[in-house]
This record gives sequence, structure tokens and C-alpha cells, in this order.
Amino acid sequence: MKKPLIILDGFLILLIAVLGLALFHNVQEQSKEHSLSNSTASTQNSTENKTKTNNTGIKINTKEIKKENFMTLSGLWKNSSIAKKTKTLVISGPSVTFEGQQYDLTLEGVSSENELPYLKLIGEGINSGKFLGIYPQGSAIPVRLANGKIDYAGQYDPTDKKKDRIILFNDYMSAQDIIEQVLYRELEEIF
Repeated sequence: MKKPLIILDGFLILLIAVLGLALFHNVQEQSKEHSLSNSTASTQNSTENKTKTNNTGIKINTKEIKKENFMTLSGLWKNSSIAKKTKTLVISGPSVTFEGQQYDLTLEGVSSENELPYLKLIGEGINSGKFLGIYPQGSAIPVRLANGKIDYAGQYDPTDKKKDRIILFNDYMSAQDIIEQVLYRELEEIF
């Protein structure tokens, strides 16, 4: 009776050793794959950053937007200045997706101060109360100053005026609020 138990104990010890080696080998392979995937991700991020930096394609065309042709707005718009989370908005022709909701874009009007169009977001036939300000490269976003006056000239506009910008709003905002709400185009939609 002792001999079969000794053989069984020996077999179990051998099995544990083989499983231990297999586990060790598996951990090493996963480590190599993780290292390789991090290297690949770094390369892809570097390539994407170069693509974004060199991106000089679509420019906002306010004349077309005033005719309710929103194609020059198409793409992924993003604000990364928010510490808690990145705000993104995707525009595809007359549709926009924001915070998981789909809206239709309609021309609401043209600002008398700067002749720039602003759009209304309509969700499932219901007015969302959200507006989208359109600011092509070089234009200034109006800023509500501490004294309540509005700066239309761009002296207090905290955004990068070298880029096209859009902004969700329902009233004039302070410079700090603008920084948190302004969106820059990250990726273009290919027509």
C-alpha cells in the first residue's frame, strides 16, 4: 500500500513541477507580448500625433454653413483641457453625437456682431436648448467680462485662433468657461 502512495506522491510532485514551469513560461510570454504591445501603441500614438499635427485639410466654410450645408464641420471635435474628462463631439453632415445622444443640426441664426452662424441641436424632434457656435480660424469667440460687458474683439478670447473651433453654449461665457467648452477638430471625416 505504501508503494502506490509513494508513486502517486512522486507523480503529483512531478505534475506540480511541470505546471509550475508552464506557468512561468506563460508569464514570460505575456510579459513579452505586453512589452511588444506597448511599443506598438507608442509607435501608433506617435504616428497619430504626426497625422494630427500635419492635419491641414478641411476648413470651416461659413458661407456653406449659412446655406445649411454642414459638411465642412464633419469630423471628431475634442476638448482635452478639462481635468476630469475629455469632451468630444462627432459631426457627420447634419447630425451630431454628443455625450451618447444623437442630434440634428439646424441653422438657428447669424450673429450680428461677427456675421458667424450658430446652430441649434435638435434631439428626436425636441429642442435640446443647446447651441453650437462656429468659429473659423482667425475669428474671436465673444467673452463675458467680470463687469458683465462682452468683448467681441478677441482681446480676452483664450482659445487658439490659429485653428477652427466650435463651442456649445446657451449664453455668453467667461474666458474660463470658454476654455472648458471649446472644441478643436481632431480628426476629419472623409467624404
